[in-house]
Amino acid sequence: MLLASANSLLASATTGGKSENVQTSLRVVTLSPHLAEMVERVGGVSSLVGVSAHSDYSKNTQSKTVVSDARSIDFERLRQLNPHIVLVWSGGTPAQLISKIRTTLPQARIFEFAPKKLDDIEKDLIKIGEVLNLQQSGLTAARSYTQELQDILGTSSKHSKTTVKVFYQVWPQPLMTINHEQMIHDVIERCGGTNIFSKEKLLVPQVTREAVLAANPDLMIGTQQAGKDMDWSMWRSFENLSANRYQAFLSIPGPSISQPTPSILQGTRHICEAIARVRELKSQAPKAGTR
Repeated sequence: MLLASANSLLASATTGGKSENVQTSLRVVTLSPHLAEMVERVGGVSSLVGVSAHSDYSKNTQSKTVVSDARSIDFERLRQLNPHIVLVWSGGTPAQLISKIRTTLPQARIFEFAPKKLDDIEKDLIKIGEVLNLQQSGLTAARSYTQELQDILGTSSKHSKTTVKVFYQVWPQPLMTINHEQMIHDVIERCGGTNIFSKEKLLVPQVTREAVLAANPDLMIGTQQAGKDMDWSMWRSFENLSANRYQAFLSIPGPSISQPTPSILQGTRHICEAIARVRELKSQAPKAGTR
């Protein structure tokens, strides 16, 4: 429930016979690009006065004052904006910076978000709707997201006995991937694939080429760099690599898979389709010892 001090910033108006909440002076700052998108998704972009760098979901978010980037926060500018609400990605903002936000803006309410699973996006849409007193818009956005996600996952053969091993390449040099705590891992698993480095301790572990080849993934996935597909030439040189057998190399536009927002559905669809294709090819392949 939104606190009374926040409710005092909202006025009730009647339009066309329907009562709705009109945000008259609520001032909101988001300190992660995905949170700016989420605010717009629930209909609260008019209250958004400050954002982090690269909040480029739309022209609306791009036009807002930038108060932070991936490494720092402009506390003087943040103080000048004098927000009532600050939305923070705790997974990407150090605890000491969050603590400093609280002391710099003692009058503001700070809400932290740490999405790691696809289902967390639904929860966060609802929560942000509640925080901004846009409960119905938040619920509507959440239902729309969940329905599309279910439609995508419904086409994947999650219960098939045919395993599809997936390597997600974050960066080629040094060679980096993801563990089980990343949302992309959840996408792979929910689509019916198996992340070959899920048990690594680091969120973005560095791995060796030999370790990848030993795991012998059936599908390799990476994000496009500057609009260009990932360079898979190194992996294509290994004829015995399972991914070469199925010609299974997928490059996905970064915005469609990198943000924990409904935008991730586009990338999820591509990954589910790629895993389903490889699974079908594997199921048709002759079994060992047969002709």
